Amino acid sequence: MSGDQLRRLKELEKESERRRRAVSDLTLDKQILKEAAGGTFQAPAPPPLHRSCLRPARDLGAPACRVLGQHRSTQRRIPRGRADEERLVADMIELARQSGRY
Repeated sequence: MSGDQLRRLKELEKESERRRRAVSDLTLDKQILKEAAGGTFQAPAPPPLHRSCLRPARDLGAPACRVLGQHRSTQRRIPRGRADEERLVADMIELARQSGRY
């Protein structure tokens, strides 16, 4: 073997040793953490719900209405049709007449 090859071999052996130490350190850390955890990990229990959170969903709009001094029904969305809805219905009827069954 030439001198360059020997130097390269020594470098590779040093790198290999450094990596072996790193892997063994990580393995040791993992082992310590497993022992410290003592088995399975359980999340803490959630805090109990307050009574106001347990009321029916239909009453959820009431507090905001009380603050505004308005009745609950004033806050409901009124369904509105599209501006071109009559034309669309007429087109659908015409298509139904042309094709018969669909």
